[in-house]
Amino acid sequence: MRRSRSLEGHNLAVWLAHCGGFCNASIDLHGKLACDQEGEFSVVTLTDIAKGSVLLRIPAACTLRAAESTRAALIRRLAGLTQMELFWAPYLLLLPAEPSSLQVWTAEEFNLLSGTQIGNAVLAPVEHAPVERAAHVVRTRSVHLEDGSWILLPGIDGLNDAQGRAVAATTLTIDNCNCFEMKAGRHLRIGEEVTHCYSKCMDSAELLIQYGFVPPDHDSPRVFSVREIYAAC
Repeated sequence: MRRSRSLEGHNLAVWLAHCGGFCNASIDLHGKLACDQEGEFSVVTLTDIAKGSVLLRIPAACTLRAAESTRAALIRRLAGLTQMELFWAPYLLLLPAEPSSLQVWTAEEFNLLSGTQIGNAVLAPVEHAPVERAAHVVRTRSVHLEDGSWILLPGIDGLNDAQGRAVAATTLTIDNCNCFEMKAGRHLRIGEEVTHCYSKCMDSAELLIQYGFVPPDHDSPRVFSVREIYAAC
């Protein structure tokens, strides 16, 4: 039996199609699972999906980027947008009000990191709420391209990391930074969460700083440089 797509997921899928993109009719970009906490959403399958099927295709017209290639510039670009700007509204409405990141941890929670490399770091506060939210979104959802630029990919940036959740189910291909296509890397069953592996080479500290979480039993495959080992001594 086919599951129903949420209104928010439907609106984003229609927006992508109008911009020349594609969203598989068998996925909901704003689904809800039992494991999702308040304010959290997941990308969920509505029917079985065969391996190799295209799930999302995001053309350049649907990507959010800044004139400058820095992450700070992307933060300013996102902070300057409002839900009154009709073109971006279907995407902006799906962005979390309080993304998971270290900047939103309470002092008590942050004290748990006392004595670690992260606990000794100073996370600069942001005074203006729109900029603060934009900074959280860009930190946890942006993609760093090979040309050095930072970019937001509507739809794709809503996928949760596979580590600690469902087995990774997607592969992402990039066509000269002009089109981003995500395919099913394996057979997906109805009601299953669609996930993507954020990074296979980040250690626990980097995952926590970048995305605000560390998967259970995370094993870091990263090789540390002599300089980093010396600095940690």
